Amino acid sequence: MLAGQIVSLATTLLALATVCVAAWQVRVTTKSAERANALPIVSQIFQQWRSAEFNNSLKRLINIKQSYLSRENFNALPARLRRDAYEICYFFDYLGTLVLHDIINQDIIIGVMATRIVQVWEKMVPLINSERKYRQANYPQGAPRGFLVYYGHLVKLIEMNGGQDAAKIAQQRAGVLGHDK
Repeated sequence: MLAGQIVSLATTLLALATVCVAAWQVRVTTKSAERANALPIVSQIFQQWRSAEFNNSLKRLINIKQSYLSRENFNALPARLRRDAYEICYFFDYLGTLVLHDIINQDIIIGVMATRIVQVWEKMVPLINSERKYRQANYPQGAPRGFLVYYGHLVKLIEMNGGQDAAKIAQQRAGVLGHDK
């Protein structure tokens, strides 16, 4: 009888160990699949990030004259600046969406782009707020009126993850060697 209980306990423990190993394998396989699925998205993001046109738009926004930032909305900007504002701000909004929904790891974006994300946000926030007010006053009842909410969320994530040191912290978590101290 004692031998039967020992065999039963050993069988139960072996079954439990098998379930744990299987669960671990599923988790590893799922993580691997998530990374593989994110790779084309990350590749496209970096292709855009490195493009000359994107960087020219980025520079124009960073150097935008203060007088343009008090406009009623993005559409009140001159044509070239309007295209730049929509291109760059929507790009960062899309990044915020991908990060929020765990489609891409936030450390990838923060580690590489945090400085520019915050730099553009700080420059454009008066105009972003004007656009939000404009939408509240002018969009039809029942129409969504949010504007760049995922971009704002991304900026908050950067603040919560170290602010000015967020990129360095993300890089350290990723194992980047040779940081500036």
